[in-house]
Amino acid sequence: MVRLIFDLENIQIDKIAFDYAFNAPDGDPVGRWMARRGRVATQVAKRKVGVHSGALRAAISMQHDRKGAGRQQQIRIGTGIGGGKRGYSIYHHEGTKAHVIRAKAGRLMVFTVRGKRIYAKAVRHPAKAGNPYLTSTFAVFVGN
Repeated sequence: MVRLIFDLENIQIDKIAFDYAFNAPDGDPVGRWMARRGRVATQVAKRKVGVHSGALRAAISMQHDRKGAGRQQQIRIGTGIGGGKRGYSIYHHEGTKAHVIRAKAGRLMVFTVRGKRIYAKAVRHPAKAGNPYLTSTFAVFVGN
């Protein structure tokens, strides 16, 4: 029987090789696994999100973050192909209660309904159920 003894105080770790192997999206094996899971989760979220103009879908992107002490895989809304941040994404995801939307002071809101231009100081927005396209994707991300 062979007995091995390790002295943990004298172990030298190549930090660059370790970082590449465990954190880089093209590294081996953890970084590649996380990048692959992140790509799948991003694709699933893009399939599940509701589409009106396509801007919200285009704004969903994945970032493999290697900063700090741990590894992070983030699916973000904001800086995708669609451009700027999509501030309404939280309302799409979580839903809203019925509420009144008011125009800014001294202004009117303008929109079109069935080809007719409408001017209003306020509108009643109905309650809308949320579409949890990100949280429902979590099971895919963790491998279930």
